[in-house]
Amino acid sequence: MRGETFIPLLAPPQAQRGEAWWFVFRGANLLVRKAEGRAHVPFIESLDELGLAPVRSQFLGVVGAAHVYSAECDESVEPPADMTWAGLRSLFGAIDDDTFALAGRAIQIMDWDRSHQFCGRCGTPTERKLAERSRACPKCGQVHYPRLAPVAMALVHRGDELLLARSPHFAPGMFSALAGFVEPGESLEQVLVR
Repeated sequence: MRGETFIPLLAPPQAQRGEAWWFVFRGANLLVRKAEGRAHVPFIESLDELGLAPVRSQFLGVVGAAHVYSAECDESVEPPADMTWAGLRSLFGAIDDDTFALAGRAIQIMDWDRSHQFCGRCGTPTERKLAERSRACPKCGQVHYPRLAPVAMALVHRGDELLLARSPHFAPGMFSALAGFVEPGESLEQVLVR
């Protein structure tokens, strides 16, 4: 997938043509095959090949000529032989940057779809809209879109020194530039000062 452009699309193909990229999640963990320090996302025609029946799936778009899907399995599903469930943070550096970014998009879309099965205003089951990535309530008309969470990130340097931060959930030896989510009404500059 490295170097190929991802094109987001809404309408799923009428028929699956050939192999596709499948970003399959169980909770927040992605299904991958690990080999020689690298991790690989399934590139197959159907999840039937892995014996998986997803709870839900979403068509995301195309990379080159290949379709891209996200899917979610029930929490009790075991991974197929020679595969494992892995958290995205643990896969940083084990998959190429393009695949990692697409995995981030896939999990956000799956999380949004899972958490908006019912209207937050009236509790009615929502319906997927085909003209845009949203779920609409047939009773009250409320439309639910994937949530955007803007962040700011800065790299502070002094000469040849860098100021890095470390979160308690980071893997040993992992550090990051300073970063944080934007609070309502806060500017990007205010985020960095905070």
